[in-house]
Amino acid sequence: MRFRGPLVVLAVLGLGLAAGFAASRELEPEPVPVSEQRPVPAEGPSDPLGGTGAVLPDAPVPALPGDLILADERLRDGDKRVVVPVPVGWRRVDLRDGEARWLPPGDTTGGGYSVRVAVIREDVTLREMVLARRDALPGDPNITDIQRLQVDEGTSSLLATIVRDGYRKLLLIRWINLRSDVFADVEIAWTGRLQDEAGMKQLLARMASEARSLDPPEG
Repeated sequence: MRFRGPLVVLAVLGLGLAAGFAASRELEPEPVPVSEQRPVPAEGPSDPLGGTGAVLPDAPVPALPGDLILADERLRDGDKRVVVPVPVGWRRVDLRDGEARWLPPGDTTGGGYSVRVAVIREDVTLREMVLARRDALPGDPNITDIQRLQVDEGTSSLLATIVRDGYRKLLLIRWINLRSDVFADVEIAWTGRLQDEAGMKQLLARMASEARSLDPPEG
């Protein structure tokens, strides 16, 4: 039986935001001593949504390439099972049932870029997920200084630049459907720096197009 509505959307967002941001905070770089920090002015509109005035320098790693080799990874939440390709050799960190984050080799902090994938069990439409996440971001206490907040209902995706723990981050999230209905099955969420945008978009598109369900078709 299908059951959905505003409360279901809020419940799904609550789980995603809690797991995603809690995990990202754990994976962020260790704080730099105050004497070594060199804040730089944030670039963008003079009056963003909740400005901070300064951000810390980006992690000194090369920009994310978009042509990385991908390999299938399985996720399961209850009786819902999916396969999503992720970059080969990246370290998997399981966050909860049906949700995990992958980090590149040698990166134990998440200070550069990472990707999180989550199975969505509740019946929430793609459009509901996109618009609800868009509306929730400005009020999230873990982030500030939203300088870009864009949604694309055609690809069921959201892009935002934020400041979290003093670092400028680019969020790129897409919700995909793996069945023959309008409900979201998987959330793929990339986090990186501004210079990682091109690579993040390429990898996200590849991951979304190659993801598939392992569940039998609904009769």
